[in-house]
Amino acid sequence: MCYNFKIMMIYIKSFIKNNFKQLYVLIRNIFKSYYYKYYINQKLSKFKGEYLHNFSFEGVNFKIWLNRDNGFVDEQIFVYGLYEYEVLKVHKKFLKEGDYYVDVGANIGDTSLFAAKIVGEKGKVLAFEPIKSLAKQMEKSKKENKLPQLTIINKAISDKEGKALIYKNKSNIGASSLTDIGVTGDKEEIELTTAKQELDNLDKIDFIKVDVEGHEEKVFKVLESYILKFKPKIIFEFSPYMYEDKTYILNFLQKNNYLIFDIEKNMTQIKDIKVWFDEFCFNQEKQTNIFCKSAL
Repeated sequence: MCYNFKIMMIYIKSFIKNNFKQLYVLIRNIFKSYYYKYYINQKLSKFKGEYLHNFSFEGVNFKIWLNRDNGFVDEQIFVYGLYEYEVLKVHKKFLKEGDYYVDVGANIGDTSLFAAKIVGEKGKVLAFEPIKSLAKQMEKSKKENKLPQLTIINKAISDKEGKALIYKNKSNIGASSLTDIGVTGDKEEIELTTAKQELDNLDKIDFIKVDVEGHEEKVFKVLESYILKFKPKIIFEFSPYMYEDKTYILNFLQKNNYLIFDIEKNMTQIKDIKVWFDEFCFNQEKQTNIFCKSAL
């Protein structure tokens, strides 16, 4: 009953956000301080250290290890039972048993675990996560669920091999970035890969997720040949304020016969990139989640 109520509240929030943006902002501003002060803090007071969470969404069930030290994403899952409801809905609709799934920027692995349960042992999931503590946390969750189809790679996909510093976000480790955007936290040396060894061995790629806090532009340039070859479905976080070429990714996809949808705008199709992007900038938005599928 408690779980169903949480899902209902998440759905209502998503519906208002997608269809009545001004109303959503008004409600959020009125209740945010009270809600966080009482309900959230009361809930989070019970979240200390590591916690094994029973994840369940639309018939997909697994266990995932959470850690309070990671901040935002782990806290969201602990409080609400899941993170990014709309993104999970798209995965559930378009990901199939036997699919090959690539997760670039897997964080604690909530989406990778979700995908691994859907694709089953006939499928494959490659999860790239460069931060050592997060990769280890994901390995614990993999072991807990006995998922041989899930491979965790403790590297970041980039346009070159080597080492780099990642700037860790103290309040949300999932928002750590290879770009110094002034977050508060430590730096960690990570390994970079062009993923050629891992991806060249695949005879298909059905679905790709990219969420790398501003590094998406370089990741897409690495993945271009695989996208053109396999025509996978794609979900990515779009953060143009951190890109050199603000609309390169969208233009590349549209040029290659992809249909593009803004998940945060109730899956509205982006037909005219310039018009959509101008509105995006006018509304002073920084990020959104995009879903793409080949029209061929």
